[in-house]
Amino acid sequence: MSVESPQSDTELLLAVRAGNAPAYGRLYERHVAAARALARHLVHGEDEVEDVVAESFTKTLDLVGRGGGPDTAFRTFLLTVVRRTVHDRSLVQSHQVTGGEAEPFDPGLPFVDPSLAGLDGSPIARAYLSLPERWRAVLWHIEVEAARPATVAPLLGLSANGVAALAYRAREGLRQAYLQAHLASSPPHECRPVLGRLGAYVRGGLTRRDTKAVDEHVSDCSGCRTVLRELTEVNRSLRAVVGPLVLGTAAAGYATAMAESGFAHSRLMANGLPRALGLLRRLPGPQWLVVSGGAATVLAVAAAFALVPAGPPAPVARSADSVQPSPFKAPPLLPSHIQPTTRPERVPAREPAAPPAQARPEQARAGLRATIAVMGSLVRAQRGIVAMRLRNDGDAPSEEVYTAIELPPGVTLVTPRGRTQGVIPITSRQATRTTRTAGTAGTASTVRTARTPSTVRAGAGAGAAVAGAPVRPVGIVDGWVCRPAGTGARCARRPLGAGRRTAVFLRVQVAAEAPVGQGPTLRVEAGPIKLTARAATGVRPSGAPARFAADGKVTVRAVGNSFLTCPAEREDCLEARRRRGDQRDNDLWPMRLLDEDSAAGTQASSGAVLALPKGSRVVWAGLYWSASVQEAGPIKLRPPGRKGYVTIEPGQVAHRALPAGPAYQAYADVTGLVSGGRRQGIWWAADAPMSAVSPDHETDPPTEEDTFGHVTVAPVAGGVPGRAVRERGTVARAVLGGHAGWSLVVVATDPRLPYSQAVVVDGAAVIGGGTGPVRVPLGGLEPAASAARAELVTWEGDADLGGDKVSLGSGPLEPAGGDQDPANVFDGSSNGVTEMTFGVDVDTVSGALRARPALTIVAEKDVVLFGAAAVSVRARP
Repeated sequence: MSVESPQSDTELLLAVRAGNAPAYGRLYERHVAAARALARHLVHGEDEVEDVVAESFTKTLDLVGRGGGPDTAFRTFLLTVVRRTVHDRSLVQSHQVTGGEAEPFDPGLPFVDPSLAGLDGSPIARAYLSLPERWRAVLWHIEVEAARPATVAPLLGLSANGVAALAYRAREGLRQAYLQAHLASSPPHECRPVLGRLGAYVRGGLTRRDTKAVDEHVSDCSGCRTVLRELTEVNRSLRAVVGPLVLGTAAAGYATAMAESGFAHSRLMANGLPRALGLLRRLPGPQWLVVSGGAATVLAVAAAFALVPAGPPAPVARSADSVQPSPFKAPPLLPSHIQPTTRPERVPAREPAAPPAQARPEQARAGLRATIAVMGSLVRAQRGIVAMRLRNDGDAPSEEVYTAIELPPGVTLVTPRGRTQGVIPITSRQATRTTRTAGTAGTASTVRTARTPSTVRAGAGAGAAVAGAPVRPVGIVDGWVCRPAGTGARCARRPLGAGRRTAVFLRVQVAAEAPVGQGPTLRVEAGPIKLTARAATGVRPSGAPARFAADGKVTVRAVGNSFLTCPAEREDCLEARRRRGDQRDNDLWPMRLLDEDSAAGTQASSGAVLALPKGSRVVWAGLYWSASVQEAGPIKLRPPGRKGYVTIEPGQVAHRALPAGPAYQAYADVTGLVSGGRRQGIWWAADAPMSAVSPDHETDPPTEEDTFGHVTVAPVAGGVPGRAVRERGTVARAVLGGHAGWSLVVVATDPRLPYSQAVVVDGAAVIGGGTGPVRVPLGGLEPAASAARAELVTWEGDADLGGDKVSLGSGPLEPAGGDQDPANVFDGSSNGVTEMTFGVDVDTVSGALRARPALTIVAEKDVVLFGAAAVSVRARP
């Protein structure tokens, strides 16, 4: 029996660059303890530690996914990112920069800590950083972390003996590199032969004659004597040099924490590093000054641990109006199975400044963070959603919270009709009791304040009053009261408890001529705490606007089916319906109406099984239906266990041109119908407007003007009679290339899930036919260390035309149903149905989201109509 050896860090990094998300999960499992150990000595509080670690893993994943980042030395690279993250966050918290002004993380830009300026010029630093990455990695694990070779072996893909041999070569390489740094400085001619022998001299490798010659020269040459002394100290105390180089003044605390975690040889870590730090102080003055100092990463280290193996990182495709994310918005993208179920026992962050008996107890304080973001996209002439999120990272409740949201020009709040507006003060009695259902970490400054009694204050600023008639937020209200005021809204709620989060989602209308680029802003007041934030993106010329959004223990589901099928009397039809054979495209059949409900009053009907999590509650439900005709109209929907159908009028319709002719997509909000009664089981839809007659003319292939941003969208007041053939099971002429179908999309709670975020975007985009990839921004999501779940609704896909691909940022994703082919996602398969659904695809994919979340869809050979996407992901801790 053979035992598979674990993959090395190098192999896992290669797999991540190839789009393998679970490989990054294994890297997370290996190195998260080290990241936490360092973070605990740089920031206060476990919540802050987890935020820093999460942000650091996300930044690293983003760099690796773009071709940058480390090849082998993942640990040292990650620790460098941790220190850089803490540095950036400290700038924001000290108000030196705002959340949006903090320097974007980029390995191509040097990170210079003023307190350590000049370290990159030290001979020791230059020598270490000149070594191959693999040598630096083994020196770090063996010398700095004092790990046993057997512990390091899986990380490097070697045996324990191989690690020991590699460490020996790396030590010798460091000595030679150190000497070369001195030789490069043009020493006197008589010193050069001696400098060349000092490495062998230190390790006792010279003959007696050569040793005597070195001794005689060094006794008379102060320069070579200094080099020898420095070289000897480097040989004895590598961990004292390399540790502070990467960890700064946190080196000793990190060493102790790693020893307690069991990774390192505890005796060496407990005694060796503090002793080595003492030796370091005996180095010559200039050398000690440049290898000790502040807590931020330095230029030399940042450059060395951000190597690109074969040229610069691959460029990242960005839209013209993209904005660099602030440091607080970056989350890690790891599979959910690696998330820790319990937090490790905390290691003290740093030694107290005074004996415990003299230490003053820390007063409980509230610490708020705030973000404002656009969910999906704000698209001209369409409605969208703006999200405001708050989080209390402190250990005491905040005071009453007041917020002021200012919308950009051309964007207005959607308010209830027929209400007069006035100024209505908000009191604590008007805000309902809060529940932990919404919100996440933010981009604005964190201001901590001493705990004070809760009061409601009137006056100027964000929290003076809320003007106008109340506005109903989208989805979960969570105790907020919002009213329109000025160019935005004013909202208020009761105090936010320690460790709690909350969110408000407001529906807005974007004018047809709204200027592109500027995003909404947010001001927050809660007693002495005052915060500001700005959204990273604003109005876009095109994109998919958000239909719905929610935070909490939420997930997404979608099912659907087709109204058309192949003729039952044809020999190969049964095989095709079972997803077999080579005639699985609606283009290859004279399509017939599918009528499966056994009801006398329907002409075309089909069903799909909806399965929701146990104990779930439906938060939102939307019905989408589409067909290859110009005119749209009502559809019939029947819930599980109900005998009769309910007629659903479309609330919005989008028209498109496909190669087979005109097409529409209709939408209606059916939350009330889906949430009130029996939700799970077979949902039936029937008699959507469709055509059973081939179009009499051909339509030119769609152009770029047929994609997002150029949809004819209009609310529909009444239904338009469908054009389905009234003779059941027959058609007047063969229909080739047409489609007709429906999909039910649901956002529901799942008590088993951690705190998550969900968004539904739609827009009816034609993809393929020369349009190239379509990128659907998923703005407003701030994902944590888990894969996102995406439910996709697409029309007119052909199973026998490959090249349909979907990505969330880490390569093509494999659909959960159908042929499960990542190179042919739109293959006539739909959730809730086992048979072929000609021309209709309702697919589930899972993958890691990047720092700027987006869904990318490619149709190389086919032309499809993308209808909607529902995405849920665990929120960043």
